[in-house]
Amino acid sequence: MLFRSLQGIKEQAMREKLIRDAVVNKIHVPEKEIQQAFINSKKTVHTEAVFIPTNYDADAIYRDALRGIPLNELSKKYPGVSRKIKQDVKWGHIDEAAQNAIFNDRVKKGTVLYPIEMKNGYRLIKVLGWSEEIEMSQANRDLQMQSIEHRLRDYYVQKNYHQYAQKLMKGKRI
Repeated sequence: MLFRSLQGIKEQAMREKLIRDAVVNKIHVPEKEIQQAFINSKKTVHTEAVFIPTNYDADAIYRDALRGIPLNELSKKYPGVSRKIKQDVKWGHIDEAAQNAIFNDRVKKGTVLYPIEMKNGYRLIKVLGWSEEIEMSQANRDLQMQSIEHRLRDYYVQKNYHQYAQKLMKGKRI
């Protein structure tokens, strides 16, 4: 019995080393990406959004929003489109697709983002503006920069591990 548990511990250590060598040690987060994430982490973006069901023409509704039709009017024009929801969002606290669309250099106040696909439909988001936090202490800025670097590194480890595992298990059955 003791041999089996020692064997299991040994196998787990070998798996951890394999993952560390094949995935974790190969991760390098570019300094430019860390700097941009640091800038984005200071922002709270004020948005409003509607949910568009799959059976609606999201492009047509998007074009209406670009023409200046307020989002709350879209739900009247297109029954089934949700009522407008206002939300403040922060970098790192939303899904990847929305984060990439919202925290983007091209986004200005009043920008209507192209509909973001999600389960059972699309999100149509309008950026109303944003506010920024200003940290006075260099020590706190350094700490936040380290935290962001760790978050980005963890994100890439998870993403690359998933790809590695899929590639490793392709064509295999358990």
